[in-house]
Amino acid sequence: MGTLFLFCLFNFSFVVASNYSLHQQQDFVIKGIVNDNAEPPNPIPGVSIRVKGSSKATATDVNGTFTLSVKKGDVLVFTSVGYQARELVVSNQTSLNVTLNQDLNTLEEVVLTGYSTQVKKDITGAVSVVNVKELTKVQAPNVAQQLQGRAAGVTVTSNNTPGGEATVRVRGFSTINNNDPLYIIDGVPTKGGLNSINPNNIESMQVLKDASSTSIYGSRAANGVIIITTKKGSAGDSRITFDTRVGVQTGHVNLGLIKDPLQFGQLLWTQRRNAGILTNGNPSHQQYGNGPNPVVPDYILAGSSYGLFEGDPRVDPSLYSYNADNFYQIVRANKEGTDWHKEILRPAIVQEYNLGATGGSDKGRYALSLNYLNQEGVLEHTSFDRYSLRSNTEFNIKKIIR
Repeated sequence: MGTLFLFCLFNFSFVVASNYSLHQQQDFVIKGIVNDNAEPPNPIPGVSIRVKGSSKATATDVNGTFTLSVKKGDVLVFTSVGYQARELVVSNQTSLNVTLNQDLNTLEEVVLTGYSTQVKKDITGAVSVVNVKELTKVQAPNVAQQLQGRAAGVTVTSNNTPGGEATVRVRGFSTINNNDPLYIIDGVPTKGGLNSINPNNIESMQVLKDASSTSIYGSRAANGVIIITTKKGSAGDSRITFDTRVGVQTGHVNLGLIKDPLQFGQLLWTQRRNAGILTNGNPSHQQYGNGPNPVVPDYILAGSSYGLFEGDPRVDPSLYSYNADNFYQIVRANKEGTDWHKEILRPAIVQEYNLGATGGSDKGRYALSLNYLNQEGVLEHTSFDRYSLRSNTEFNIKKIIR
């Protein structure tokens, strides 16, 4: 009796295990849709869906939908460029609604090349992606000057005037005419410079350097293309930002120039002796006289630039005149000389203020910015002021108009 009981128990266990194994291996079809996390959500085409640990895989169509044969307990892996990968375990459901979050760490690998975007590793042309965060570290009044040294094959030369336009050359000179690259700002082509753009408004920048860009933009792109995308608002809490910077530029240079009129006279005497230009055996000059050494005069006769000395009959106070028509206008000579670098150059203050506001909801988004830049020149009576106001708004009307 005991033996029969044990046999029945063993047989019962075997049958249950066998039925469970058959149920596990039974395939069924699962359907689903993959959306992003925007408001409202948008379907994502081209998402790769594969069964982890097997060769089963598919991809979403243009509407973000997919169909795949699976078994209960399979792990589905969802991957797409620019989105975080996600894994889901299949249970008894026959339909899935999957949401993928944007991967902000990989967005910089996506490059805007004209009419479309491409993954950076798939691009065969010469394209440079500029790190915008690195641009803002350069304290320059315009984007072109900040671009210097940030992209291979791009040469930037500044004219060193306050707020002056910089010369940008992509891979050198290609014509005897205009060699400026074509600028695309938010999809709008322009040949103008970058002096009017607030660098703090730039979201991304790419430089198309080879001839393939002419297939998109035509002959205007023969000198290269610089594509700039400005910042936009996003759904979420409103955000107000304010930043400022203040600095000082100096124009101090030491060129070893002659410091006073006597040194200049000695240079003239050496020059004329070496050239053999002598009068009565000595060099001569209308201001420094004639003799073995130059002599700085006491007065200058403006009408003829002759030097005059005390005791000369022409040095008559009654003849002093500041009337330019008077031939006998004389002025006292400056024997100490003038340091013109010190007179015309100065420490110049540069100050910039930026105020911005961004925010929005599923109904609309906005980005506002106000910028003021004041750059004094190191040369007296030179300066540059820039006021800029930018507004970027986007509104959703129903579901079909934006």
